[in-house]
Amino acid sequence: MGKNTDKETRKFYLSGLSCMDCAAKIEGVVSKLSWVKDARVNFSTSLLKVTINAGDRDEANMEAEIEDEVSKVGFGLDKRGHEAVSFKTTGDIAEPAAGRIRKALLAIGGVKRVDFFQPNGVKIEYDPAQAQPADLKKALEANGAGVSEAECSFSKKTVKKSKALLTLTIITGLFIVVGLGFALFHHLIIYKTLTVSTLLFIIASAIGVYYIGRSGLASVRNLRLDINFLMCVAVIGAAVIGEYLEGATVVFLFMLAQLLETYTMDKARNAIHALVKMSPETALVKDGKNEKLVPVDNVEVGAVIVIKPGEMIPLDGKVLKGCSAVNLAAITGESIPVEKSEGDDVYAGAVNEEGALEVEVTRLSKESTLAGIIHLIEDAQAQKAPFQSFVDKFAKYYTPSVIVCAILVAIVPPIVIGAQFTEWFYRALVLLVISCPCALVISTPVSLISGITAGARKGILFKGGVYLERIGGLRSMAIDKTGTLTKGEPRVADVAPLNGPAVDDVLRIAASVESRSEHSIADAITAKAKEKGLELIEGDKFQSVPGKGAIMELDNVKYCVGSVRFMTELGYCEPASDAVLKGFYDKGMTAILVADDKAVIGIIAVADEIRKTSRQTIKELYNKGVKKIVMLTGDHECAAKAVSRELDMLDFRSDLPPLDKVEAVKALIRDYGSCGMIGDGINDAPALAAATVGVAMGSNATDIAVESSDVTIMGDDLRKLPFAVDLGKRTIRIIKQNIMTALLLKGVFLALTAPGYTTLWMAVGADMGASLIVICNGLRLLRAGGKSLSGK
Repeated sequence: MGKNTDKETRKFYLSGLSCMDCAAKIEGVVSKLSWVKDARVNFSTSLLKVTINAGDRDEANMEAEIEDEVSKVGFGLDKRGHEAVSFKTTGDIAEPAAGRIRKALLAIGGVKRVDFFQPNGVKIEYDPAQAQPADLKKALEANGAGVSEAECSFSKKTVKKSKALLTLTIITGLFIVVGLGFALFHHLIIYKTLTVSTLLFIIASAIGVYYIGRSGLASVRNLRLDINFLMCVAVIGAAVIGEYLEGATVVFLFMLAQLLETYTMDKARNAIHALVKMSPETALVKDGKNEKLVPVDNVEVGAVIVIKPGEMIPLDGKVLKGCSAVNLAAITGESIPVEKSEGDDVYAGAVNEEGALEVEVTRLSKESTLAGIIHLIEDAQAQKAPFQSFVDKFAKYYTPSVIVCAILVAIVPPIVIGAQFTEWFYRALVLLVISCPCALVISTPVSLISGITAGARKGILFKGGVYLERIGGLRSMAIDKTGTLTKGEPRVADVAPLNGPAVDDVLRIAASVESRSEHSIADAITAKAKEKGLELIEGDKFQSVPGKGAIMELDNVKYCVGSVRFMTELGYCEPASDAVLKGFYDKGMTAILVADDKAVIGIIAVADEIRKTSRQTIKELYNKGVKKIVMLTGDHECAAKAVSRELDMLDFRSDLPPLDKVEAVKALIRDYGSCGMIGDGINDAPALAAATVGVAMGSNATDIAVESSDVTIMGDDLRKLPFAVDLGKRTIRIIKQNIMTALLLKGVFLALTAPGYTTLWMAVGADMGASLIVICNGLRLLRAGGKSLSGK
């Protein structure tokens, strides 16, 4: 039997991740596990994805092994919402019994880790939304482990790296302050020349080296020298030449900066984590006449759930009973509640504001719209944008080059010109500190995190940072007409009776015939009749002619409803109708003819309503720097011309099949260098894929349009398009500012180091200060998500 090659992915959140090099080190140590095929860290979200071959690895204690490896480089797993319970067992549990029991417990939903302690203890970490201590006790007993008592039950709050860092930073700072105090008393000598102040400075340095040493050694093992290793060398080097206060100050400033970096990066990541926490963990499932709380992961498609007023909807579904206003801000970015009643779709993460709803679940928790949004954002932040790729390549050569320069600075002057070794060795240490490009490497990802998150808050989902960059540089834009500039919902705009009947009679007859048809124009006609309170006529001998019209007998009279071509084929053609038809065509309307067994008795004009935001959107796109905007449509020229005229658009292309839309997009790329395409239908998919940036528009966009696009706009507010363009421009601008700031500071300190104008603590302050500057500058993009689309 062949080996199973199906791959499976496991996700683990990391704590204390503050630099790109740290992410690379974690990937390195986890990848060395024999059962791990691939390990990737998404620095933007602190998410570790581990790929294994299905069947290669028993699930038992997988998380424990990952945690052990991650801890080797000074990091931990962020166990969100975990709790732990410890039991005393009646006897010692050893292998293989321990392995069997562990496997059985890990098979229970929500159990994350199982550890046995000699002689008679077991500790279990679990998710309280899916399991309870009583369930775990029963599982232990069912698998042959007698339980005498529960020793303790407590909330499992992972001790994050930042908490340990905070404590050690405070202690280091206290030693330095006390040491400076004792420095006033030079006569307090402990042994020979060792004073109390010197001892305190050495202890402060040792604390710092102990903390960052593990990460530094890991970087050596992985042949990827990072700031932790360079700092260790700098501190030890300072001690070698007798600069104890300098070494202690360097390590204190470095730890303080790391603490601030972790805090600011977590602030950016928390915006995404807020989405993860948005959907409730349980759902109130209706079971006959009873209701019970069930974890959302255990709710099957077809189950009926109850959502009370004020509660958040836990799963995607269709309303079976009830009516309420639902706030879709989490999904579409639009804060105005939408009325939902029987037959309407609702989404996980939306808030039920008024009445109670009974909803039939249509998607599993992991397949919900909100889960899809989170997945898109995580994948988007894992992708490298062009600016980031450039920075990574630059940093790859920059750091080794400066390290070589530092070595030369330390040995060449003393050998060649007989300069003092201590002085030039100190300058080499300063160069080592400057050689780590922390600020440069972090300048792009922190901006992309913030930009992608700001877009998500407004219901704009970017599939990668590259598209956030590209959309800000668009010079031309192609926009689909139907469903994008217009609502894509035909409505009856006018009714022109001919040869005697009244307007209502024409509409009643047409609606009676079309009531058995299933297409959008038929729906529009029957909806208009219902709106006017017209009673439909019961008929028989209904006959549908696909793509043309329908025939039906009403009160023993045969009536036909359909297109001009259909009526012409049936022999209905008269001058009176031609004049009316021309008037409707000039307004861009679609004409539906109604005829009895003798003549045409009326013409119904159907039009697609233009969105109220379309005109403003086009104006704002021009203001954002888009030079050319073209409307593309498969509709006839008259309809395209009418919409173009109403929106003050100078250019349009009509009667376009899907492949001609692709050619139109390619022509715009040739003429303007880049082109965005926005559409919502299957026929738009090829053009979306061909564009520089393809944007799928609206909550009703087809699956193939969403798959072919690079950006998805949730909801139907077209003003999100210029907002996305502006967000892209701001992101590019901030990335450039960050890169220039980082390079400028590095350049200045490199120039000042050789003549000896800089010190170690100044170099650390500048390096870490630059990192904080670029992080805070990038975080400014998060505020874009809080502004209204109107710009007010």
